[in-house]
Amino acid sequence: MPVSIVMPTYNNADMLASTLAAFERVNFPKSSELIVVDNNSADDTAETVRRFSGRLPVRYTFEATRGVSSAKNRGIRMAKGELLIFTDDDVRPVATWIAAYVSAYRKNPSGFFWGGPIVSEFQGPLPEERLLKFAPPSVKGLNFGVEERLLGANEWFAGANWACPADALSRVGLFDEAVGPYPGARVSLNGEESDLQMRLKGGGYAGLYLPEASLRHVVPARKTTLKHIAVRTEASGRFARVNTPLEKGKGTFRGVPLWRYRRCVERWLRAWAKRIAGRDWYPDYISYRFDKGFLLGIPERPRGVRSA
Repeated sequence: MPVSIVMPTYNNADMLASTLAAFERVNFPKSSELIVVDNNSADDTAETVRRFSGRLPVRYTFEATRGVSSAKNRGIRMAKGELLIFTDDDVRPVATWIAAYVSAYRKNPSGFFWGGPIVSEFQGPLPEERLLKFAPPSVKGLNFGVEERLLGANEWFAGANWACPADALSRVGLFDEAVGPYPGARVSLNGEESDLQMRLKGGGYAGLYLPEASLRHVVPARKTTLKHIAVRTEASGRFARVNTPLEKGKGTFRGVPLWRYRRCVERWLRAWAKRIAGRDWYPDYISYRFDKGFLLGIPERPRGVRSA
């Protein structure tokens, strides 16, 4: 059965090389392909992929428009597979990773999308536990347990490890290219995976967690800092804003209830009071950054190209 793995990359040739080497230990079914999308890199990404052309069923493609959603859409459009698997350029899958998704697809070829656990492999010191609990799955990993189960209403798979039928995207659309990190954006709206998975759920597809579809994700030290996690949290707040209906009438400003503004200020004050007092201030500060992102987010959602 044809399977296409879509892997965007940008200026990360050294890590990409080690990731492709890790994929040499993965069992590739017949007619499968690994599509590496070079998102306008300035390093030797193309040469790195070429070195693996005889060792992996790898296909190289170039996407000039920078942005992870644009890169993923390029990969989707050139994919030949019935099943699409999405991953990143800094992962280490188990040998049976692809087989786990193929098995799930064969059992339920329609009506589902799938995802698996992510185990973080920290390049630097182990992050503080009190900070790590506020980190996104791209930092702290993802684990919904040891049993196969359906996703809950507010649960989503992470971008490094999920899959869906190719024909599902012809119904709900591709990645929204206004969502996801990209250079030059007026605001950053992280959440391109959850955005697409929301549309899949809205289209009648259920998310099924596959504990056997596991991989490790390399996390650089720069992503385990309070600054990085706070920036990601604020971006999540902006994403929440554009997915929240505007409110009108007394007691609102820019479509947002005034109590949200009060809560944002209160959380900021509590955070700094606790910091001065030597108490744990992270919970209030991270909550403040989410609120700040929500309040400063654009009131109407920008739309990017996402048609199949």
